[in-house]
Amino acid sequence: MRGSAGRALKTPTFFENFATGFARGNPHLDPESSISWELGIDRTIFGSTGEIRLTWFNQSFEDLIQFTFARSIPTDPSYFNVAAANSRGLELQLGTQWRRVGGSATWTWLDTQVTDSGFEEGPGATFVRGESLLRRPNHNANFHVAVDLNNGVDVYGDLGVTGSRSDRDFSSFPATPVKLQSYAVFSVGGRWEIFPSAQSLSRLVFDMRVENAPPRNTRRLP
Repeated sequence: MRGSAGRALKTPTFFENFATGFARGNPHLDPESSISWELGIDRTIFGSTGEIRLTWFNQSFEDLIQFTFARSIPTDPSYFNVAAANSRGLELQLGTQWRRVGGSATWTWLDTQVTDSGFEEGPGATFVRGESLLRRPNHNANFHVAVDLNNGVDVYGDLGVTGSRSDRDFSSFPATPVKLQSYAVFSVGGRWEIFPSAQSLSRLVFDMRVENAPPRNTRRLP
């Protein structure tokens, strides 16, 4: 059994503190804060050749900084500590080594919820009370396999799967709620130890297109 707890702070950016012009900074902003804890268990499996790790985690975010257009006078600040959210999830990790073959798998379930939407309202808002945080998939998985071929040569393969996520299309006003599709990235690579102090490393990523956020697409991977 293992467990941990902690508190983290994220300081405001220089722009959020001291911006001038159309957007006005707020020098009195507090840092965004989060409190987190986790509990987990670890067990060996397949004799002593494998391990399973199960972890439950929980986070709460407070004093999230938000921008507002609704200023009483032009000199009023545009940024305030108003939004809040919670996050919880479960992570399962498996790992094993059998002779010259090793493998691991990780699956994460994540549930987020906005508890204070701050200034924003409506389905197109960045924070909507009771809904999930943007661009946080409920499911995420990673798989890794490596094989030792002797004579200093290793080959490996990786597969990463990211589930669908809620987002906003900010090209329109108000922003339109959208759903980003799930995607997978598969890569293979190898390592050749030419002599003890030098290695040759190669990696190949299959040609694909990944849409991280609307409406723009990333370039095709080489």
